Amino acid sequence: MSSKALEFSTFLLQNEQKEALSRASLRPIRGGNNTDQPIDSCAVSIPVAHLEVWIAEYLIDCEGRDQSTVTLQGKRDAFQKLLWFLAAKGHTECGLPQLRRFFVYLRNGHLEPGGRWGNRQLTKPLSRRGVEYYYVYLQTLFRWFVSEGLVCE
Repeated sequence: MSSKALEFSTFLLQNEQKEALSRASLRPIRGGNNTDQPIDSCAVSIPVAHLEVWIAEYLIDCEGRDQSTVTLQGKRDAFQKLLWFLAAKGHTECGLPQLRRFFVYLRNGHLEPGGRWGNRQLTKPLSRRGVEYYYVYLQTLFRWFVSEGLVCE
């Protein structure tokens, strides 16, 4: 693909993403639960419904940047597991406290009666490297949210 075609393709994807976010009536999250109120800090808590849409947009962006099928599948799996965790634990928002709990769950979820991810066969701890993959994928996801102006830095 020529550089001009790639630039045009990137432009189209960016516009599609902006339109999808607009259609979903999503606003950037600047902190706290009520985004209509002024804020004093940059504490971020993202409603899970927004998180699901933003993840889908991020994955489209990754695909548009020609990331490998293996990388895309790894990211999809990690993000689905985060969403599963948030739902299973009754969280309606995702912020720093929920992400910390998620990483504790990655280390200890195998000890739960139903096994990790509700699968009775997953009763062994994740490797250190496995947890690192989740960290890298989520770090990249949230950095993308910042670069897109969806959350503040």
